[in-house]
Amino acid sequence: MILSSISASDILIFLLFLAPNLLISISPPLLISTILHALPNLLFLIPYQLIRERYFTPHSNRSPYVQRATFFQDVVIRCVRYAFANMPASIGAVFFSKPVAK
Repeated sequence: MILSSISASDILIFLLFLAPNLLISISPPLLISTILHALPNLLFLIPYQLIRERYFTPHSNRSPYVQRATFFQDVVIRCVRYAFANMPASIGAVFFSKPVAK
């Protein structure tokens, strides 16, 4: 899998670069409303779906990706899928900006 070489420290460093760039680049009302909208999904819905599909769905009924992915890979893909579907493009642009992705 492509995410096998990403570690928790890599994510922590990425988030340390991301946070100040979000504060500088995005208007506070948009940032706050996006965070408030995303928190219930990230704290409750995504974990519920993850646990349900990985541990309570028979192996043959799981999606092909979930059958092969590690737990970490599954979490990352679910969060990225949520972000692309539900967050404003201006916030997504900060994730891929040069100061953050460098």
